[in-house]
Amino acid sequence: MCRREKGFTLIELLVVIAIIAILAAILFPVFARAREQARATTCLSNQKELGTAFMMYVSDYSGSYPSESPALDSSVGDDGEVYCGHAAPANQAQLTFFNNSSINAQLNPYINNLQLWKCPSDTGAYPSGVMNQRPDSYHYRYYMAVQAWVNGPFTDSVLGSVARTYIFCEMYPWHDSRTVTTLPWAGSGTYWAMDDKMVYAFADGHAKAYPVNSCMLESTWPGQGYDEHWPKGWQYGTVNNHVDGCAYADLDP
Repeated sequence: MCRREKGFTLIELLVVIAIIAILAAILFPVFARAREQARATTCLSNQKELGTAFMMYVSDYSGSYPSESPALDSSVGDDGEVYCGHAAPANQAQLTFFNNSSINAQLNPYINNLQLWKCPSDTGAYPSGVMNQRPDSYHYRYYMAVQAWVNGPFTDSVLGSVARTYIFCEMYPWHDSRTVTTLPWAGSGTYWAMDDKMVYAFADGHAKAYPVNSCMLESTWPGQGYDEHWPKGWQYGTVNNHVDGCAYADLDP
């Protein structure tokens, strides 16, 4: 009498493998979205901490916002981008400037973790300061920094609403990077989608995610379509537009 050995047939194994593959295809995107949502939550927390540090600095400096020294900035060949954490220090002089005089150097005494400057979805940021490496995932508002060249440091008194004026934003929509091939004001190309969300820290210390088109100046920058530097509604070439520009610094309601 023949005895059949217990075990799976090839067809049964293939069916099981197929079922596992189907489940994986369904679940992996869900897991990926969950991970990205967790990173977005960390990103929001980071900017909330930076907003709190910003407010502590302003309190200690009689209401003046952090700003760069035009003379020192020029002496190392920086146009404000290294100061704001947007550009990588290109030489030792700029690295020393970043370590001693940048927005990072001004706020670091008020934070206990340099990693607050780094979004967990950004693999290109080196907050400790490294030659030829971008230091931050978040961009201090260029408008706030360079206005010191003309009118002295910003204060709350020149803003229409501190709760609606952002001071930091993500350098890129790290958690919502959908693109479009055309924008009404920019023609054809590759740009952020108008409803891409990114996190902003505001002058009153709170942080929140908003669509880029709600907060940012429309521009024709390739790969972006928005300008993080100037207020929404800004007219290029009017750098001495301190008070008038503030009317556009506020987030659209």
